[in-house]
Amino acid sequence: MAFKKYNDQPISEVLQELIAKNNWKSKLYQNKVKEIWVLNMGKTINSYTKEIKLRGKKLFISIASAPLRQELSYSKTKIIDLINGELGEEYITDVIIR
Repeated sequence: MAFKKYNDQPISEVLQELIAKNNWKSKLYQNKVKEIWVLNMGKTINSYTKEIKLRGKKLFISIASAPLRQELSYSKTKIIDLINGELGEEYITDVIIR
């Protein structure tokens, strides 16, 4: 993507080009996914969540409780839909709960 020569481009387009050019999307989404998780999962699930990592388009979630881990594994599709809905695009393709 080449930047336009004149200042007639909206700032949102400039930022999107900059993010795409420097491959920052995964880094930005890493923080955003953590925020989405905290806001949508509630205090109980957050208290058992040890780690959330985004590698490529896979989301890795570490849960301290085995029963909760099992319950969340049944809801992988819902988790993917929730996070992708908040991100505004189909970015997450798989959730691995450990």
